[in-house]
Amino acid sequence: MARTADDLPLRLAGGMLWASFGILFFIRTMSGVWRDAAPLALLLTMTSYPPLIAILARRWRPAVRYGLLSALVLLYLLPFLVVGPAWDWMPWTVAAGVLCVLPARAAWSLFVLVVTATGAAAALLGHGVYDTIWFMIATADDGLIVFSLAALVGTARRLHDTRGELARLALVRERLRLDGELRDVLGGKLRAIAFRMRKAVREEPVEARQDIREGIGLARRTLAEVRETAGAYRATTIAEPPARIESPRLARFVLLAVL
Repeated sequence: MARTADDLPLRLAGGMLWASFGILFFIRTMSGVWRDAAPLALLLTMTSYPPLIAILARRWRPAVRYGLLSALVLLYLLPFLVVGPAWDWMPWTVAAGVLCVLPARAAWSLFVLVVTATGAAAALLGHGVYDTIWFMIATADDGLIVFSLAALVGTARRLHDTRGELARLALVRERLRLDGELRDVLGGKLRAIAFRMRKAVREEPVEARQDIREGIGLARRTLAEVRETAGAYRATTIAEPPARIESPRLARFVLLAVL
């Protein structure tokens, strides 16, 4: 299927998502190093990444998605049980996971709860006001970045799937139109040719030869028309339905929040 110039290639959208994920992974790892987190703490920090990667990698059935989200939350809490708070513990993976998996109303409510709990936990652990606010902003920001790009990939995938289905339906309609034209061309003329052949059987040789010649001529003209119709069909380009794609209001709000 041809792609219009203003299409967003699905691979580009996916590349943007995974590049941003890699950048966040690097930033959070360096933040843990800067905070003098132990190597074990840094290693345990990464345990919540695989479930989030699995969530983003493909469209799972709801039960699988909920299971991956549960695993993500449990693996995020794992370092607390082993090394306590001595690691870069911002729950950005949890924030991104709830937005990517849950229905919108529950997702945004839990997202706000995760960000608020991050601030409360930072305050209880003795961090100052600046660090507390920074933990909340970084958690929300990272979660929104991952969610917005995952939503972009989903939108691009649905757009390409929809256009492919519309092109398929247009092709089916064109084939049905061609079938109708061929039936119109062939039906009556084949009956006329058959009539002349049956008539020639009952006639004298002179009249029979005339009917046979006329039948052959009609058959040749019919074949030429069939070839012309088939050639026109092969030359026809099935145009994709025009689609005006605008960024939804949610995407604008997410961009504003990230900025």
